[in-house]
Amino acid sequence: MDRTGKIAVSICFVLMVGWFIVAPKFLTPNPGATGAGNIQPQVQPVGTNAQAPSTSTSGLPAQPLASATATTKPTTPAQTQVLENNVFRATFTSHGGGIQKIELKAHPESIAFGPHKRFAGTNFAALNHQALTPAYSLGNGLDGDADYVLSRQGNVVRAEKQVGNGIRVLKEFTLLTNYQFTAKLRLENTSGQALSVPQQEWNIGTATPMNAHDDGTMMGLYWYDGSKARQVLGWVPTPGFFCIPSKPIEMATEGASNVVWAAINNQFFTLITVPDSPATNVVSRRIALPPPPAEQLAVDNQALANPAGAETALIFPAITLAPGQAIERVFTAYAGPKEYLPLSRMENRIDLVMDYTGFSGPFAKLLLVMMNFLHNSLHLNYGLCIIALTVIVRGVFWPFSMANFRMSKKMQALAPQLKAIQEKYKEDPRAMQSKSWELQRQYGVNPITGCIPLLFQLPIFFGLFTMLRTAIELRGSAFLWMGDLSAPDTLFEIPLLRMPFNLMPIIYLGTAFLQSHMTPPSPQMDPMQQKMIKYLPLAFLFIFYNYAAGLALYWTVSNLITILQMYLSRREPLPDMTPVLAVQKGHGKKHR
Repeated sequence: MDRTGKIAVSICFVLMVGWFIVAPKFLTPNPGATGAGNIQPQVQPVGTNAQAPSTSTSGLPAQPLASATATTKPTTPAQTQVLENNVFRATFTSHGGGIQKIELKAHPESIAFGPHKRFAGTNFAALNHQALTPAYSLGNGLDGDADYVLSRQGNVVRAEKQVGNGIRVLKEFTLLTNYQFTAKLRLENTSGQALSVPQQEWNIGTATPMNAHDDGTMMGLYWYDGSKARQVLGWVPTPGFFCIPSKPIEMATEGASNVVWAAINNQFFTLITVPDSPATNVVSRRIALPPPPAEQLAVDNQALANPAGAETALIFPAITLAPGQAIERVFTAYAGPKEYLPLSRMENRIDLVMDYTGFSGPFAKLLLVMMNFLHNSLHLNYGLCIIALTVIVRGVFWPFSMANFRMSKKMQALAPQLKAIQEKYKEDPRAMQSKSWELQRQYGVNPITGCIPLLFQLPIFFGLFTMLRTAIELRGSAFLWMGDLSAPDTLFEIPLLRMPFNLMPIIYLGTAFLQSHMTPPSPQMDPMQQKMIKYLPLAFLFIFYNYAAGLALYWTVSNLITILQMYLSRREPLPDMTPVLAVQKGHGKKHR
Protein backbone atom coordinates (compact mmCIF):
# COMPACT_ATOMS: atom_id res chain seq x y z
CA MET A 1 0.00 0.00 0.00
CA ASP A 2 1.46 3.39 -0.98
CA ARG A 3 1.54 6.69 0.86
CA THR A 4 -2.01 7.63 -0.10
CA GLY A 5 -3.32 4.28 1.04
CA LYS A 6 -1.51 4.41 4.36
CA ILE A 7 -2.75 7.91 5.04
CA ALA A 8 -6.26 6.73 4.22
CA VAL A 9 -5.86 3.87 6.72
CA SER A 10 -4.84 6.35 9.41
CA ILE A 11 -7.78 8.61 8.61
CA CYS A 12 -10.15 5.64 8.74
CA PHE A 13 -8.77 4.68 12.15
CA VAL A 14 -9.28 8.19 13.50
CA LEU A 15 -12.82 8.18 12.11
CA MET A 16 -13.46 4.78 13.69
CA VAL A 17 -12.40 5.96 17.15
CA GLY A 18 -14.22 9.27 16.77
CA TRP A 19 -17.42 7.59 15.59
CA PHE A 20 -18.44 6.34 19.02
CA ILE A 21 -17.67 9.75 20.52
CA VAL A 22 -19.36 12.01 18.00
CA ALA A 23 -22.11 9.81 16.59
CA PRO A 24 -24.41 9.84 19.65
CA LYS A 25 -24.61 13.63 19.38
CA PHE A 26 -25.78 13.55 15.77
CA LEU A 27 -27.74 10.29 15.52
CA THR A 28 -30.04 10.84 18.49
CA PRO A 29 -33.35 12.58 18.06
CA ASN A 30 -34.15 16.02 19.32
CA PRO A 31 -36.03 15.75 22.62
CA GLY A 32 -38.58 18.10 21.17
CA ALA A 33 -39.27 15.95 18.12
CA THR A 34 -42.86 15.58 17.10
CA GLY A 35 -44.61 12.66 18.67
CA ALA A 36 -47.95 11.83 20.12
CA GLY A 37 -48.96 15.37 20.95
CA ASN A 38 -50.19 16.74 24.23
CA ILE A 39 -51.91 13.73 25.77
CA GLN A 40 -54.42 14.47 28.49
CA PRO A 41 -54.94 11.89 31.25
CA GLN A 42 -58.16 9.91 31.22
CA VAL A 43 -60.42 9.93 34.26
CA GLN A 44 -63.36 7.72 35.06
CA PRO A 45 -66.00 7.34 37.76
CA VAL A 46 -64.98 5.11 40.64
CA GLY A 47 -66.20 1.55 40.25
CA THR A 48 -66.90 1.83 36.52
CA ASN A 49 -64.93 1.55 33.30
CA ALA A 50 -66.65 4.49 31.61
CA GLN A 51 -64.44 7.49 30.97
CA ALA A 52 -65.44 10.94 32.13
CA PRO A 53 -64.00 14.41 31.71
CA SER A 54 -61.52 15.64 34.32
CA THR A 55 -63.64 18.52 35.56
CA SER A 56 -65.31 19.33 38.83
CA THR A 57 -69.06 18.64 39.11
CA SER A 58 -69.54 21.39 41.69
CA GLY A 59 -69.14 25.11 41.38
CA LEU A 60 -66.52 25.12 44.15
CA PRO A 61 -62.82 25.31 43.29
CA ALA A 62 -60.86 22.08 43.52
CA GLN A 63 -59.01 21.49 46.80
CA PRO A 64 -55.31 20.63 46.74
CA LEU A 65 -54.33 17.17 47.89
CA ALA A 66 -53.24 17.50 51.52
CA SER A 67 -50.17 15.22 51.46
CA ALA A 68 -48.85 16.12 48.03
CA THR A 69 -45.80 18.06 49.09
CA ALA A 70 -43.65 15.69 51.13
CA THR A 71 -43.14 12.00 51.74
CA THR A 72 -42.51 10.69 55.24
CA LYS A 73 -40.83 7.42 56.05
CA PRO A 74 -43.03 4.42 56.82
CA THR A 75 -43.34 3.67 60.52
CA THR A 76 -44.02 -0.06 60.26
CA PRO A 77 -41.70 -2.90 59.13
CA ALA A 78 -41.80 -3.63 55.41
CA GLN A 79 -44.02 -6.49 54.22
CA THR A 80 -43.17 -8.32 51.00
CA GLN A 81 -44.94 -10.41 48.38
CA VAL A 82 -43.37 -12.39 45.52
CA LEU A 83 -44.51 -13.19 42.00
CA GLU A 84 -42.42 -15.62 40.00
CA ASN A 85 -42.29 -18.09 37.14
CA ASN A 86 -39.48 -20.23 35.74
CA VAL A 87 -37.34 -17.26 34.59
CA PHE A 88 -38.49 -14.30 36.65
CA ARG A 89 -38.95 -13.37 40.31
CA ALA A 90 -40.36 -9.98 41.41
CA THR A 91 -40.26 -8.98 45.08
CA PHE A 92 -42.83 -6.36 46.11
CA THR A 93 -42.53 -4.18 49.20
CA SER A 94 -45.16 -2.39 51.24
CA HIS A 95 -42.77 0.59 51.59
CA GLY A 96 -43.73 2.38 48.39
CA GLY A 97 -46.11 -0.27 47.14
CA GLY A 98 -43.86 -1.26 44.23
CA ILE A 99 -41.22 -3.70 43.04
CA GLN A 100 -38.16 -3.83 45.27
CA LYS A 101 -36.14 -5.92 42.80
CA ILE A 102 -36.58 -8.23 39.84
CA GLU A 103 -34.35 -11.32 39.71
CA LEU A 104 -33.61 -13.15 36.46
CA LYS A 105 -33.21 -16.82 37.27
CA ALA A 106 -31.44 -17.80 34.06
CA HIS A 107 -28.63 -15.28 34.53
CA PRO A 108 -26.08 -15.06 37.36
CA GLU A 109 -25.17 -11.69 38.83
CA SER A 110 -21.46 -12.27 38.13
CA ILE A 111 -19.46 -14.68 35.98
CA ALA A 112 -17.04 -16.69 38.13
CA PHE A 113 -13.64 -16.46 36.43
CA GLY A 114 -10.41 -14.57 36.80
CA PRO A 115 -8.50 -13.53 39.90
CA HIS A 116 -11.55 -12.32 41.84
CA LYS A 117 -14.00 -15.11 41.12
CA ARG A 118 -14.41 -15.66 44.88
CA PHE A 119 -16.43 -12.44 44.93
CA ALA A 120 -18.79 -13.62 42.18
CA GLY A 121 -21.37 -15.00 44.60
CA THR A 122 -24.42 -17.07 43.71
CA ASN A 123 -27.05 -14.35 43.33
CA PHE A 124 -29.18 -13.92 40.23
CA ALA A 125 -28.84 -10.90 37.98
CA ALA A 126 -31.30 -8.30 39.24
CA LEU A 127 -32.97 -5.11 38.03
CA ASN A 128 -33.63 -2.20 40.41
CA HIS A 129 -31.20 -3.93 42.78
CA GLN A 130 -30.08 -1.80 45.77
CA ALA A 131 -32.23 1.08 44.52
CA LEU A 132 -33.48 3.58 47.07
CA THR A 133 -37.03 3.59 45.66
CA PRO A 134 -39.15 0.65 44.46
CA ALA A 135 -40.21 0.57 40.83
CA TYR A 136 -43.77 1.83 40.17
CA SER A 137 -43.86 3.91 43.34
CA LEU A 138 -45.49 7.33 43.23
CA GLY A 139 -43.28 10.42 43.56
CA ASN A 140 -43.92 14.04 44.54
CA GLY A 141 -45.19 12.95 47.95
CA LEU A 142 -48.47 11.75 46.50
CA ASP A 143 -48.34 8.52 48.48
CA GLY A 144 -47.91 10.17 51.89
CA ASP A 145 -45.93 7.93 54.23
CA ALA A 146 -45.61 5.36 51.39
CA ASP A 147 -46.81 2.56 53.68
CA TYR A 148 -49.08 0.33 51.58
CA VAL A 149 -51.14 -2.74 52.32
CA LEU A 150 -50.00 -5.67 50.17
CA SER A 151 -52.08 -8.69 49.17
CA ARG A 152 -51.68 -11.45 46.64
CA GLN A 153 -54.12 -13.64 44.78
CA GLY A 154 -52.69 -16.09 42.22
CA ASN A 155 -50.40 -14.23 39.83
CA VAL A 156 -51.66 -10.81 40.95
CA VAL A 157 -50.23 -8.58 43.70
CA ARG A 158 -52.22 -5.58 44.94
CA ALA A 159 -50.97 -2.56 46.89
CA GLU A 160 -53.35 0.08 48.25
CA LYS A 161 -53.56 2.95 50.71
CA GLN A 162 -55.55 6.08 51.52
CA VAL A 163 -53.68 9.35 51.04
CA GLY A 164 -54.33 12.85 52.32
CA ASN A 165 -57.85 14.22 52.22
CA GLY A 166 -59.56 11.65 50.04
CA ILE A 167 -57.27 10.03 47.44
CA ARG A 168 -57.08 6.26 47.34
CA VAL A 169 -54.06 4.76 45.55
CA LEU A 170 -54.52 1.28 44.13
CA LYS A 171 -51.85 -0.70 42.26
CA GLU A 172 -52.35 -4.07 40.65
CA PHE A 173 -49.44 -6.09 39.21
CA THR A 174 -50.13 -9.11 37.02
CA LEU A 175 -47.43 -11.56 35.97
CA LEU A 176 -47.59 -12.56 32.31
CA THR A 177 -45.45 -15.08 30.43
CA ASN A 178 -41.65 -15.07 30.48
CA TYR A 179 -40.28 -11.63 31.39
CA GLN A 180 -43.47 -9.60 31.00
CA PHE A 181 -45.98 -8.16 33.46
CA THR A 182 -48.54 -5.36 33.68
CA ALA A 183 -48.88 -2.64 36.28
CA LYS A 184 -52.30 -1.00 36.67
CA LEU A 185 -52.01 2.21 38.69
CA ARG A 186 -55.14 4.02 39.85
CA LEU A 187 -55.87 7.23 41.79
CA GLU A 188 -59.44 7.55 43.11
CA ASN A 189 -61.13 10.58 44.65
CA THR A 190 -63.19 9.11 47.48
CA SER A 191 -64.03 12.49 49.01
CA GLY A 192 -67.11 14.63 48.49
CA GLN A 193 -65.26 17.48 46.80
CA ALA A 194 -63.10 18.01 43.75
CA LEU A 195 -59.41 17.43 44.38
CA SER A 196 -56.49 18.90 42.49
CA VAL A 197 -53.86 16.18 41.93
CA PRO A 198 -50.46 17.66 41.04
CA GLN A 199 -48.08 16.40 38.39
CA GLN A 200 -47.47 12.68 38.90
CA GLU A 201 -44.10 10.97 38.80
CA TRP A 202 -44.44 7.23 38.37
CA ASN A 203 -41.05 5.71 39.16
CA ILE A 204 -40.22 3.02 36.59
CA GLY A 205 -37.06 1.79 38.31
CA THR A 206 -33.42 2.63 38.83
CA ALA A 207 -30.68 1.71 36.37
CA THR A 208 -27.92 0.06 38.42
CA PRO A 209 -24.63 -1.71 37.61
CA MET A 210 -24.86 -5.46 37.13
CA ASN A 211 -22.26 -6.20 39.82
CA ALA A 212 -19.25 -4.71 41.63
CA HIS A 213 -17.09 -4.98 38.49
CA ASP A 214 -19.54 -3.18 36.21
CA ASP A 215 -18.19 0.35 35.72
CA GLY A 216 -21.65 1.62 34.78
CA THR A 217 -20.61 3.24 31.50
CA MET A 218 -23.43 1.46 29.63
CA MET A 219 -26.00 2.06 32.35
CA GLY A 220 -28.72 4.64 31.89
CA LEU A 221 -31.98 5.64 30.25
CA TYR A 222 -33.36 4.71 26.84
CA TRP A 223 -36.63 6.12 25.52
CA TYR A 224 -38.68 6.10 22.31
CA ASP A 225 -40.83 8.89 20.85
CA GLY A 226 -42.69 6.84 18.24
CA SER A 227 -40.15 7.33 15.47
CA LYS A 228 -36.67 7.47 17.00
CA ALA A 229 -34.95 6.29 20.14
CA ARG A 230 -32.61 8.24 22.37
CA GLN A 231 -30.08 6.98 24.89
CA VAL A 232 -28.86 8.96 27.89
CA LEU A 233 -25.54 7.73 29.29
CA GLY A 234 -22.86 9.38 31.41
CA TRP A 235 -24.05 8.71 34.98
CA VAL A 236 -20.57 7.69 36.12
CA PRO A 237 -17.28 9.57 35.58
CA THR A 238 -15.26 8.24 32.65
CA PRO A 239 -11.75 9.05 31.39
CA GLY A 240 -12.06 12.04 29.10
CA PHE A 241 -9.64 14.25 27.21
CA PHE A 242 -6.05 13.61 28.44
CA CYS A 243 -7.58 11.03 30.87
CA ILE A 244 -9.25 13.80 32.89
CA PRO A 245 -12.41 12.22 34.37
CA SER A 246 -15.62 13.56 32.90
CA LYS A 247 -18.27 15.03 35.14
CA PRO A 248 -21.25 12.67 35.46
CA ILE A 249 -24.80 13.71 34.65
CA GLU A 250 -26.85 14.60 37.72
CA MET A 251 -30.27 14.86 36.08
CA ALA A 252 -31.79 14.52 32.62
CA THR A 253 -35.31 15.42 31.47
CA GLU A 254 -36.40 14.13 28.06
CA GLY A 255 -39.50 14.18 25.89
CA ALA A 256 -42.26 16.57 24.92
CA SER A 257 -45.55 14.70 25.45
CA ASN A 258 -44.16 11.93 23.24
CA VAL A 259 -42.60 9.33 25.54
CA VAL A 260 -44.01 6.11 24.05
CA TRP A 261 -41.79 3.95 26.26
CA ALA A 262 -38.82 4.33 28.54
CA ALA A 263 -36.28 1.82 29.79
CA ILE A 264 -33.69 1.60 32.50
CA ASN A 265 -30.85 -0.59 31.39
CA ASN A 266 -27.28 -1.69 31.89
CA GLN A 267 -25.03 -3.60 29.53
CA PHE A 268 -27.12 -6.78 29.27
CA PHE A 269 -30.43 -6.29 31.10
CA THR A 270 -33.32 -3.87 30.85
CA LEU A 271 -36.66 -2.92 32.40
CA ILE A 272 -38.87 -1.40 29.68
CA THR A 273 -42.14 0.32 30.61
CA VAL A 274 -44.77 1.09 27.99
CA PRO A 275 -47.64 3.33 29.24
CA ASP A 276 -51.08 3.03 27.65
CA SER A 277 -50.71 6.66 26.49
CA PRO A 278 -47.48 8.62 25.98
CA ALA A 279 -46.05 10.37 29.02
CA THR A 280 -45.28 14.08 29.07
CA ASN A 281 -41.64 13.58 30.05
CA VAL A 282 -39.20 11.06 31.40
CA VAL A 283 -36.75 12.19 34.06
CA SER A 284 -33.65 10.49 35.46
CA ARG A 285 -31.68 11.50 38.55
CA ARG A 286 -28.28 10.27 39.62
CA ILE A 287 -28.26 8.58 43.02
CA ALA A 288 -25.46 7.05 45.09
CA LEU A 289 -25.65 3.29 45.69
CA PRO A 290 -24.18 1.21 48.54
CA PRO A 291 -20.49 0.37 47.90
CA PRO A 292 -19.13 -3.20 47.85
CA PRO A 293 -17.96 -4.70 51.17
CA ALA A 294 -14.76 -3.19 52.56
CA GLU A 295 -13.06 -6.58 52.50
CA GLN A 296 -13.63 -6.81 48.73
CA LEU A 297 -12.44 -3.26 48.07
CA ALA A 298 -9.22 -3.99 49.99
CA VAL A 299 -8.14 -6.78 47.63
CA ASP A 300 -10.22 -6.28 44.47
CA ASN A 301 -8.82 -3.37 42.48
CA GLN A 302 -11.47 -3.77 39.78
CA ALA A 303 -14.43 -3.31 42.13
CA LEU A 304 -16.24 0.01 41.81
CA ALA A 305 -15.84 1.89 45.10
CA ASN A 306 -18.53 4.53 44.49
CA PRO A 307 -21.34 3.00 42.42
CA ALA A 308 -24.20 5.17 41.21
CA GLY A 309 -27.58 4.61 39.61
CA ALA A 310 -30.09 6.53 37.50
CA GLU A 311 -33.51 6.71 39.18
CA THR A 312 -36.08 7.19 36.42
CA ALA A 313 -39.75 8.25 36.35
CA LEU A 314 -42.45 8.93 33.79
CA ILE A 315 -44.12 12.34 34.22
CA PHE A 316 -47.84 12.85 33.72
CA PRO A 317 -49.64 16.22 33.96
CA ALA A 318 -51.66 17.55 36.88
CA ILE A 319 -55.34 16.67 36.92
CA THR A 320 -58.51 17.64 38.78
CA LEU A 321 -60.66 14.76 39.99
CA ALA A 322 -64.33 15.37 40.72
CA PRO A 323 -65.94 13.49 43.61
CA GLY A 324 -66.09 9.79 42.77
CA GLN A 325 -63.77 10.06 39.79
CA ALA A 326 -60.53 8.16 39.20
CA ILE A 327 -57.55 8.24 36.88
CA GLU A 328 -56.08 4.94 35.78
CA ARG A 329 -52.92 4.17 33.88
CA VAL A 330 -51.83 0.77 32.62
CA PHE A 331 -48.18 -0.01 32.03
CA THR A 332 -46.95 -3.04 30.12
CA ALA A 333 -43.41 -3.98 31.10
CA TYR A 334 -40.57 -6.23 30.02
CA ALA A 335 -37.87 -7.01 32.60
CA GLY A 336 -35.18 -9.31 31.28
CA PRO A 337 -32.11 -9.79 29.11
CA LYS A 338 -31.40 -7.79 25.97
CA GLU A 339 -32.06 -10.55 23.43
CA TYR A 340 -32.59 -9.12 19.97
CA LEU A 341 -34.84 -11.76 18.38
CA PRO A 342 -37.44 -11.95 21.21
CA LEU A 343 -37.49 -8.16 21.57
CA SER A 344 -37.84 -7.64 17.81
CA ARG A 345 -41.10 -9.64 17.84
CA MET A 346 -42.74 -7.30 20.35
CA GLU A 347 -44.68 -4.13 19.66
CA ASN A 348 -43.58 -0.50 19.89
CA ARG A 349 -40.05 -1.19 18.63
CA ILE A 350 -38.71 -2.01 22.06
CA ASP A 351 -35.83 -3.84 20.33
CA LEU A 352 -34.31 -0.38 19.88
CA VAL A 353 -33.05 -0.72 23.45
CA MET A 354 -30.35 -2.96 21.93
CA ASP A 355 -28.89 0.22 20.39
CA TYR A 356 -28.61 -1.42 16.96
CA THR A 357 -29.20 1.91 15.26
CA GLY A 358 -27.31 4.31 13.05
CA PHE A 359 -24.55 3.31 10.66
CA SER A 360 -23.48 0.15 12.47
CA GLY A 361 -26.96 -1.14 13.37
CA PRO A 362 -27.75 -3.31 10.30
CA PHE A 363 -24.31 -4.92 10.42
CA ALA A 364 -24.65 -5.60 14.15
CA LYS A 365 -27.99 -7.36 13.58
CA LEU A 366 -26.60 -9.40 10.67
CA LEU A 367 -23.53 -10.51 12.62
CA LEU A 368 -25.60 -11.44 15.66
CA VAL A 369 -28.02 -13.50 13.58
CA MET A 370 -25.12 -15.23 11.80
CA MET A 371 -23.34 -15.98 15.07
CA ASN A 372 -26.47 -17.44 16.67
CA PHE A 373 -27.18 -19.48 13.54
CA LEU A 374 -23.72 -21.04 13.72
CA HIS A 375 -24.19 -21.73 17.42
CA ASN A 376 -27.67 -23.22 17.14
CA SER A 377 -27.28 -25.18 13.90
CA LEU A 378 -23.72 -26.49 14.29
CA HIS A 379 -23.70 -26.50 18.12
CA LEU A 380 -20.44 -24.61 18.18
CA ASN A 381 -19.01 -22.85 21.20
CA TYR A 382 -19.40 -19.07 20.81
CA GLY A 383 -15.62 -18.70 20.62
CA LEU A 384 -15.61 -21.05 17.62
CA CYS A 385 -18.59 -19.13 16.24
CA ILE A 386 -16.55 -15.91 16.32
CA ILE A 387 -13.67 -17.68 14.56
CA ALA A 388 -16.04 -19.13 11.95
CA LEU A 389 -17.66 -15.72 11.50
CA THR A 390 -14.24 -14.18 10.94
CA VAL A 391 -13.35 -16.80 8.35
CA ILE A 392 -16.66 -16.24 6.53
CA VAL A 393 -16.28 -12.45 6.49
CA ARG A 394 -12.64 -12.59 5.38
CA GLY A 395 -13.51 -15.27 2.83
CA VAL A 396 -16.03 -12.92 1.22
CA PHE A 397 -13.33 -10.24 0.96
CA TRP A 398 -10.54 -12.64 -0.03
CA PRO A 399 -10.49 -11.66 -3.75
CA PHE A 400 -10.34 -7.96 -2.88
CA SER A 401 -7.54 -8.53 -0.38
CA MET A 402 -5.48 -10.62 -2.81
CA ALA A 403 -5.94 -7.96 -5.48
CA ASN A 404 -4.67 -5.42 -2.97
CA PHE A 405 -1.57 -7.51 -2.23
CA ARG A 406 -0.85 -7.90 -5.95
CA MET A 407 -1.17 -4.15 -6.33
CA SER A 408 1.33 -3.76 -3.50
CA LYS A 409 3.76 -6.02 -5.32
CA LYS A 410 3.44 -3.83 -8.40
CA MET A 411 4.25 -0.84 -6.22
CA GLN A 412 7.23 -2.74 -4.88
CA ALA A 413 8.42 -3.43 -8.44
CA LEU A 414 8.06 0.25 -9.27
CA ALA A 415 9.97 1.32 -6.16
CA PRO A 416 13.33 1.97 -7.92
CA GLN A 417 11.70 4.15 -10.57
CA LEU A 418 9.64 6.04 -8.01
CA LYS A 419 12.73 6.61 -5.92
CA ALA A 420 14.54 7.98 -8.97
CA ILE A 421 11.66 10.39 -9.58
CA GLN A 422 11.81 11.54 -5.95
CA GLU A 423 15.54 12.22 -6.25
CA LYS A 424 15.19 14.04 -9.57
CA TYR A 425 12.29 16.27 -8.50
CA LYS A 426 12.95 16.64 -4.78
CA GLU A 427 12.99 20.42 -5.19
CA ASP A 428 9.64 20.42 -6.98
CA PRO A 429 7.01 18.46 -4.98
CA ARG A 430 4.24 19.19 -7.50
CA ALA A 431 6.27 17.79 -10.39
CA MET A 432 7.29 14.81 -8.23
CA GLN A 433 3.65 13.99 -7.53
CA SER A 434 2.67 14.44 -11.18
CA LYS A 435 5.46 12.20 -12.49
CA SER A 436 4.75 9.56 -9.87
CA TRP A 437 1.07 9.43 -10.81
CA GLU A 438 1.99 9.31 -14.50
CA LEU A 439 4.31 6.35 -13.90
CA GLN A 440 1.66 4.53 -11.86
CA ARG A 441 -0.99 5.07 -14.56
CA GLN A 442 1.46 3.79 -17.18
CA TYR A 443 1.77 0.45 -15.38
CA GLY A 444 -1.86 0.19 -14.27
CA VAL A 445 -1.15 0.84 -10.59
CA ASN A 446 -3.90 2.54 -8.60
CA PRO A 447 -2.92 3.14 -4.96
CA ILE A 448 -6.50 3.95 -3.95
CA THR A 449 -7.52 0.33 -4.54
CA GLY A 450 -5.52 -0.57 -1.45
CA CYS A 451 -8.17 1.10 0.69
CA ILE A 452 -11.10 -0.81 -0.81
CA PRO A 453 -10.78 -3.95 1.41
CA LEU A 454 -10.42 -1.75 4.48
CA LEU A 455 -13.45 0.37 3.60
CA PHE A 456 -15.49 -2.81 3.15
CA GLN A 457 -14.32 -4.19 6.49
CA LEU A 458 -14.89 -1.03 8.52
CA PRO A 459 -18.71 -1.46 8.62
CA ILE A 460 -18.17 -5.05 9.74
CA PHE A 461 -15.84 -3.84 12.48
CA PHE A 462 -18.30 -1.19 13.64
CA GLY A 463 -21.13 -3.73 13.59
CA LEU A 464 -19.13 -6.25 15.58
CA PHE A 465 -18.03 -3.57 18.03
CA THR A 466 -21.68 -2.61 18.57
CA MET A 467 -22.98 -6.17 18.72
CA LEU A 468 -20.45 -7.37 21.28
CA ARG A 469 -21.43 -4.56 23.66
CA THR A 470 -24.88 -6.04 24.29
CA ALA A 471 -24.80 -9.65 23.01
CA ILE A 472 -25.96 -11.47 26.11
CA GLU A 473 -25.33 -14.74 24.29
CA LEU A 474 -21.61 -14.19 24.89
CA ARG A 475 -22.01 -13.41 28.60
CA GLY A 476 -20.55 -16.32 30.54
CA SER A 477 -19.53 -18.14 27.36
CA ALA A 478 -16.02 -19.52 27.93
CA PHE A 479 -13.42 -20.29 25.28
CA LEU A 480 -9.90 -21.58 26.00
CA TRP A 481 -8.64 -19.49 28.96
CA MET A 482 -11.31 -16.80 28.40
CA GLY A 483 -14.00 -17.25 31.02
CA ASP A 484 -16.37 -14.69 29.50
CA LEU A 485 -16.20 -13.59 25.86
CA SER A 486 -18.23 -10.47 26.68
CA ALA A 487 -15.61 -9.22 29.15
CA PRO A 488 -11.83 -8.75 29.24
CA ASP A 489 -9.94 -12.06 29.68
CA THR A 490 -8.17 -11.09 32.91
CA LEU A 491 -5.83 -13.85 34.09
CA PHE A 492 -4.30 -12.04 37.08
CA GLU A 493 -3.41 -8.63 38.38
CA ILE A 494 0.09 -7.24 37.82
CA PRO A 495 1.21 -6.85 41.47
CA LEU A 496 3.05 -3.52 41.47
CA LEU A 497 0.83 -1.81 38.91
CA ARG A 498 -2.41 -3.29 40.28
CA MET A 499 -3.77 -3.52 36.76
CA PRO A 500 -5.30 -6.55 35.05
CA PHE A 501 -3.25 -8.74 32.74
CA ASN A 502 -5.44 -9.45 29.72
CA LEU A 503 -3.82 -11.94 27.36
CA MET A 504 -6.01 -11.84 24.24
CA PRO A 505 -5.29 -8.18 23.36
CA ILE A 506 -1.55 -8.90 23.75
CA ILE A 507 -1.83 -11.83 21.33
CA TYR A 508 -3.66 -9.49 18.97
CA LEU A 509 -0.80 -6.99 19.27
CA GLY A 510 1.73 -9.71 18.38
CA THR A 511 -0.17 -10.68 15.23
CA ALA A 512 -0.62 -7.02 14.30
CA PHE A 513 3.12 -6.30 14.60
CA LEU A 514 3.92 -9.43 12.58
CA GLN A 515 1.53 -8.27 9.89
CA SER A 516 3.10 -4.79 9.97
CA HIS A 517 6.58 -6.32 9.68
CA MET A 518 5.57 -8.36 6.64
CA THR A 519 4.08 -5.32 4.89
CA PRO A 520 6.73 -3.77 2.61
CA PRO A 521 7.20 -0.01 3.14
CA SER A 522 5.82 2.24 0.44
CA PRO A 523 8.54 4.01 -1.60
CA GLN A 524 6.54 7.25 -1.36
CA MET A 525 6.24 7.21 2.42
CA ASP A 526 8.66 9.15 4.60
CA PRO A 527 10.19 7.53 7.75
CA MET A 528 7.82 9.34 10.11
CA GLN A 529 4.75 7.99 8.30
CA GLN A 530 6.27 4.51 8.27
CA LYS A 531 6.71 4.64 12.05
CA MET A 532 3.15 5.88 12.50
CA ILE A 533 1.79 2.93 10.52
CA LYS A 534 4.12 0.50 12.28
CA TYR A 535 2.91 1.50 15.75
CA LEU A 536 -0.75 1.95 14.82
CA PRO A 537 -1.64 -1.42 16.46
CA LEU A 538 -0.76 0.11 19.84
CA ALA A 539 -3.77 2.42 19.48
CA PHE A 540 -6.01 -0.59 18.86
CA LEU A 541 -4.50 -2.29 21.90
CA PHE A 542 -5.86 0.50 24.11
CA ILE A 543 -9.30 -0.01 22.55
CA PHE A 544 -9.28 -3.80 22.95
CA TYR A 545 -7.57 -4.12 26.32
CA ASN A 546 -10.58 -3.45 28.54
CA TYR A 547 -13.19 -4.46 26.00
CA ALA A 548 -14.88 -7.80 25.28
CA ALA A 549 -12.36 -10.59 24.65
CA GLY A 550 -14.52 -11.68 21.72
CA LEU A 551 -13.56 -8.54 19.78
CA ALA A 552 -9.83 -9.15 20.29
CA LEU A 553 -10.39 -12.78 19.25
CA TYR A 554 -12.11 -11.68 16.04
CA TRP A 555 -9.36 -9.21 15.15
CA THR A 556 -6.57 -11.70 16.00
CA VAL A 557 -8.02 -14.34 13.70
CA SER A 558 -8.51 -11.67 11.04
CA ASN A 559 -4.83 -10.72 11.35
CA LEU A 560 -3.78 -14.37 11.01
CA ILE A 561 -5.80 -14.65 7.80
CA THR A 562 -4.14 -11.48 6.50
CA ILE A 563 -0.71 -12.92 7.38
CA LEU A 564 -1.61 -16.07 5.40
CA GLN A 565 -2.63 -13.94 2.42
CA MET A 566 0.60 -11.95 2.64
CA TYR A 567 2.63 -15.18 2.82
CA LEU A 568 0.92 -16.52 -0.30
CA SER A 569 1.39 -13.20 -2.05
CA ARG A 570 5.10 -13.02 -1.20
CA ARG A 571 5.66 -16.41 -2.79
CA GLU A 572 4.54 -14.98 -6.13
CA PRO A 573 7.33 -13.37 -8.18
CA LEU A 574 7.43 -9.62 -8.67
CA PRO A 575 5.44 -8.62 -11.76
CA ASP A 576 7.49 -7.90 -14.88
CA MET A 577 6.79 -4.36 -15.99
CA THR A 578 8.95 -4.48 -19.15
CA PRO A 579 6.23 -5.71 -21.57
CA VAL A 580 3.92 -2.90 -20.51
CA LEU A 581 6.67 -0.35 -21.11
CA ALA A 582 7.45 -1.89 -24.53
CA VAL A 583 3.83 -1.64 -25.59
CA GLN A 584 3.75 2.03 -24.63
CA LYS A 585 6.92 2.71 -26.67
CA GLY A 586 5.62 0.69 -29.62
CA HIS A 587 2.45 2.76 -29.77
CA GLY A 588 4.56 5.90 -29.78
CA LYS A 589 6.60 4.77 -32.86
CA LYS A 590 3.50 3.71 -34.77
CA HIS A 591 1.92 7.14 -34.48
CA ARG A 592 5.03 8.83 -35.84
